[in-house]
Amino acid sequence: MPRCPNGSRRNKKTGKCEKYTHKNKNKKVCPEDKILNLKTNRCIKNNTINKNKLGSKKVKICPEGKILNLKTNRCIKNKQGIVKSLPSILKPSNLNKTPFKTSSNLIFMKNCSIYNEIGYIDINNVKLIKTPPNSCKSSSMSTNTNNFKFVYNNVDLCNIKFLNKGAYGMVHQYSGGGYNIAVKSYFNKNDGEIKISKLLNKLNIPCKIVNSKLFKRGNEYVAAMELMNGPLSKMKGKFVNTNLMLVIKEIASHLKCLNDNNLVYTDLKTANILFKCIGKEKISVCLGDIGGICQKNSTNACTFLPWEYRYSGGFPKCDEKIMVWCLGVVLLELLNINTDIFHWSEIKYKTHTDITKKLNSIYNSNKIKILKGSKQNPEDLLKVMLNLDPNIRCSLNYIIKNIV
Repeated sequence: MPRCPNGSRRNKKTGKCEKYTHKNKNKKVCPEDKILNLKTNRCIKNNTINKNKLGSKKVKICPEGKILNLKTNRCIKNKQGIVKSLPSILKPSNLNKTPFKTSSNLIFMKNCSIYNEIGYIDINNVKLIKTPPNSCKSSSMSTNTNNFKFVYNNVDLCNIKFLNKGAYGMVHQYSGGGYNIAVKSYFNKNDGEIKISKLLNKLNIPCKIVNSKLFKRGNEYVAAMELMNGPLSKMKGKFVNTNLMLVIKEIASHLKCLNDNNLVYTDLKTANILFKCIGKEKISVCLGDIGGICQKNSTNACTFLPWEYRYSGGFPKCDEKIMVWCLGVVLLELLNINTDIFHWSEIKYKTHTDITKKLNSIYNSNKIKILKGSKQNPEDLLKVMLNLDPNIRCSLNYIIKNIV
């Protein structure tokens, strides 16, 4: 079952997504000899009977040079060809088999001078190894992570710093010896993002998605990712007019790459687009939060719903026209124009007149009229991106060709 859209939770009784109105509860951390029952939020004895009841199965960690056969739960020699002959073998999944390379389309951004420069990391060379308890000490992490540590170029990444927490997981920064990565841990081992990660690994597509590598750490999945400077929402109102359109073109190129591979990014918004400063005056952008990716013609969560899906409850059908609409909303976000009316929880209550009136006020605003960097009037380009009729709405390729 797909995730609920931003700002909502699934009602366990009805199965429907409902707007979330109270604060998130912190995930309970149990002592070392106990495990958490998520249904009761209570710590219970860590024994075989309780593990079977909760459906948790201990995953064996093999030494270097060996891999795990899940059928026999035995470590066997990692001989050539053994992975293909035994598909049950547990091994890390790489989202991108080729190293992440900075886009050649770097965009001038003077505000980059305030951010620390982050060095390049080939995420494929990051390793997760089992260690003696407390080999990497951190009071902020749950106890089971003390039995593992991340290593890059033979350097232990033991300095751990909390970065962010959401409804589905939390992100920490791991660093050491001048190297930095971000690590996302999931609250649910069946999280849809894990499934998408495996799909991207299988397809090995060259699209600009945050470079990531999936690991099994004890009983949980974690994703090691390239550390970025933050979400593009930090840059609202900070781009000069021409450069803002170049950012939209760059994002459109990444979306088109997904579309060409029969994939769609439905939950597009500035909070889900990441940026990294290259030097002090250039910026690179990529798509983040891969849980927003889905296969064409399936359904997936979307924060800023297109008009034709206003009654979908935040779960539109995955198609190109959704990405075009959401990219138009991203442009409004970066201009610091209020986009609440397009939120999935609000748009269903608006009439055609309400939306048309709002869009017309946007098109006539000075923020739109002074935009530069497109072959046609930026106001006209935005109109075809946010057209209420999906049949008239433009394509991603149209956006790319019209921004110079």
